[in-house]
Amino acid sequence: MKIGPKLILTIFIVVTLGSLGQVAYRFIVDRNQLELELQLQAENTLKRLLNGLAQPVWNFDDKMIETIMRLELADFNLQGIEFQNNFGELKHFYGRRNNSTQIQNLVLTDPSVRDGIRNNAYLTLQEKLMYQENELGRVFLYFTNDIIARKTWNQAFSLIFQSLIVSLVLMLILWYTLQKIIVEPIIELTTVVLKIFNNGDLTIRSPIRSKDEIGILSKQYNKMLDIIESHTKDLEKKVEERTKDLADANAILKQQKEEIDRNLQMAQKIQLNLIPNEKTYPVRSELKFNGLYKAMDAIGGDIFDVIRCGRNSYGILMADVSGHGIPAALVTAMAKVSFNTHAQQYGVRTSEVCSKVNKDITRLLGNDFSHYLTAFFGIIDLEQKIFSWTNCGHHPAILIRENTVLSLGTPGPFIGFIENAVFNDESIELKESDRIVLFTDGIVEAKNSAGELYDTPRLINLCRTHYNKPSQILIQHILEDLKSFCGELKADDDRAVLIVDYLRDEVSSHDLDFQSGKIFKSEKKEIRVHLQEAVLLARQGHFPEALNLLEELYEHHHNNIKVVTNLSLILYKTGQYERALMILKKAYEENKNADLNNFIKRMQDKINSREKLDDISDL
Repeated sequence: MKIGPKLILTIFIVVTLGSLGQVAYRFIVDRNQLELELQLQAENTLKRLLNGLAQPVWNFDDKMIETIMRLELADFNLQGIEFQNNFGELKHFYGRRNNSTQIQNLVLTDPSVRDGIRNNAYLTLQEKLMYQENELGRVFLYFTNDIIARKTWNQAFSLIFQSLIVSLVLMLILWYTLQKIIVEPIIELTTVVLKIFNNGDLTIRSPIRSKDEIGILSKQYNKMLDIIESHTKDLEKKVEERTKDLADANAILKQQKEEIDRNLQMAQKIQLNLIPNEKTYPVRSELKFNGLYKAMDAIGGDIFDVIRCGRNSYGILMADVSGHGIPAALVTAMAKVSFNTHAQQYGVRTSEVCSKVNKDITRLLGNDFSHYLTAFFGIIDLEQKIFSWTNCGHHPAILIRENTVLSLGTPGPFIGFIENAVFNDESIELKESDRIVLFTDGIVEAKNSAGELYDTPRLINLCRTHYNKPSQILIQHILEDLKSFCGELKADDDRAVLIVDYLRDEVSSHDLDFQSGKIFKSEKKEIRVHLQEAVLLARQGHFPEALNLLEELYEHHHNNIKVVTNLSLILYKTGQYERALMILKKAYEENKNADLNNFIKRMQDKINSREKLDDISDL
């Protein structure tokens, strides 16, 4: 509702309430005045009756008594006159029945009529009737207020009508005055404000020039608009200047971004060239290589490589640098160069290569512990038909041999943390149709929408299922299974896979450089193979089978330290603490090996604290 109708309604309510208050006041005052007049009239009437009825009552002149009473009842305020003798006997009662104008003798009528007059009387007066000091009885007068009510309401209606006329006139005068003084200036000021905000035109000014508060408000509002207009012009000028500066800065940033993009594209191209592919894999009739590399960003921190260590010896590398982007890519490039440099010598041990690479990377990174790398490095010796490897904190490689799956891992630290870190190596005899799978954590640690890991067992099952298929088909199945598992979730890490198939035992004559003609089937090699199988069984939770295999090895090779330590660990895992310690102590008495003594102490501490071993490599 607009201010005009609101003001009219307010004026109407105020004036009406004032008029009604005045009417109520006059109603009460007039009624009180009429009641006082009635009281005086009643007292005068009683005095006249006492003077007029004394002698007729003394003389028993009923006719005179009736005449006097009827004369007094001519006053319509008087409803009834009653006379009782000294004994309380009703002698005379004249009055009007049911508010009629006819005066009747009510002595012989129904008593309820007389009682009605008595009970409904507004004012009752009574006094003794005396004649020459003789008490003749009592006179009762019964007055009604009907005339008072009629007069009062007539006056009230007259006042209401007069008040309404006055109220209407006052309301029109007030409305006109307020309309000119307040409403129209406010409407005009509101119109100016709406035009400014709707059209954005700050040049519009209020035309109100009155000397009252609204005029002052209009004047101050115009001053405010002057200030806003001035600030707006200054702001527009500054915005224009800043826009130009931003445009220049954006042009520079665009050039820099284009330069960075070109550099990233070049870095991506260089990194992809660092990773072998179908065109650059060594071609051997005994070996088949296939790999996959997918960086999370333009460039990543995963790398794999195939290194020729001699005419019949090849190194395979899978490495994962912490972090992503350019720093990680630089570390991978350094790692590739270092591995290629130190793995060229035929017959070099994988642990020796990793140790030298670790020193190179540690020196290059200095004290920056935010970058390091995990790596799995192995060497395939085609002449000896041996695969040796060293695991530097990386996921173990998987060797699939028909229906058997072996986990190829060795305990070892990360590369790039400690310069003089010690690395171990293991080896296994290769058999025809063996398949070696190397991978990074971007594969097995991929998550689905439920937060579940893809994990190594799933990858192993997939490799076992497609064992007889070409390696490039297996890689395709890995990609499809990852996509099915992760759904629409974006990869949060680089992904790399390298698969090596050992196709046949015979070394091609045209490739034979260092063929010794001897097949390595020593007792030590057989022990290593069985130990690998036992460790894999234990990690898969098959402790009884692992224990049986190790017990058989211990029966024939109880002096072999690795057999003893692995058997004691499996016994520990199965709760056979006393026998585990007994086997270790017996081996120590025979060998006096310091490492074995330390191993015994650590196991004893574990037993005393009842601490659980999460993995057989915990000790």
